[in-house]
Amino acid sequence: MSVIRFSFAIEGRLRFLSHLDLQKMFNMAIQRAALPIAYSQGFNPHPQLALGPAHAVGVASVAEYADMELIKDFSPEGFLKTLQPALPQGIRLLSARALTEKTPALMASINCAVYVVKVNGLEKTILEAKVAELLAQTELLWQRKSPKGIKTVDLRPGIFEMKVLAANSLFLELRIGNTGNIKPDEVIRALNIENLAIEIIERTGLYIRDEQGNKREP
Repeated sequence: MSVIRFSFAIEGRLRFLSHLDLQKMFNMAIQRAALPIAYSQGFNPHPQLALGPAHAVGVASVAEYADMELIKDFSPEGFLKTLQPALPQGIRLLSARALTEKTPALMASINCAVYVVKVNGLEKTILEAKVAELLAQTELLWQRKSPKGIKTVDLRPGIFEMKVLAANSLFLELRIGNTGNIKPDEVIRALNIENLAIEIIERTGLYIRDEQGNKREP
């Protein structure tokens, strides 16, 4: 028996898959690849596949993670070669490693996400001024709508870093996970720039971040 932790990219049209649809897609690929995956016990057994924190629908990514438990020993290299051909175009496996000891679940340990957000054209100096204005605030209240109603959240504590990369591109390092999720589109809209439109959001990293701000990959 072995547990494989692997990373993958979500590209092209598949970035519009929901978290549930992504789980179903992997389950189908596992069947096609005939991987010896373990199943849970009980009346409704399900494959022992645990995806990391959900990416928002429409967000591309080069930094997703998942854990898979197999009933036979499998090398990481063999795992990648077996699973990749069974996956649709738009899902690209990046790396894999065997977990040799008890490791915290991805959802419980990952608490930081890095994004690159491309927006419509705007002078870099204006964008930098707006970012500096936002970061100078000690509180950034935002009304978040959901099927349960409207909830006011403070975005500011969850914005670890934000900077302008170019006139139409921003770097965001945000809180994610069990302690609360800060969404990149909310942060961009909180800049309060009239007619600023988001062109694409890409998640470029998922990390475990300590209180000193040091980050490591899961």
